[in-house]
Amino acid sequence: MLRLPASISEDYFLGKIWQQSPLLIRNALDTEKIPCKSELYSLAENDAVESRIVRELASAPFWQLEEGPFESGFDKDFGESRWTLLLQDMDKHLPQLTSILRGFNSLVQRMG
Repeated sequence: MLRLPASISEDYFLGKIWQQSPLLIRNALDTEKIPCKSELYSLAENDAVESRIVRELASAPFWQLEEGPFESGFDKDFGESRWTLLLQDMDKHLPQLTSILRGFNSLVQRMG
């Protein structure tokens, strides 16, 4: 699930880093299982998928929440603004994500 650098043991990662300290690990996940931008945008356009966009505004209120589904090309309306697309229950719509979630569940159980 998670590919740690050879210099970091799983025990050290769980005891000293996990939820305590930021750590950038390049290529830590199998990228073949991670959806591309067009897949995510397609899901955001689907009314069976719970989707939201949080966008930063220049003036008060400073954040705006919009709920999907969104129309095709929705990202073009945002230009250079800062925004985030949130999609719920991704494993229900993209089965390849199930193994990634399973790996994190194992990690959480080990911590508990």
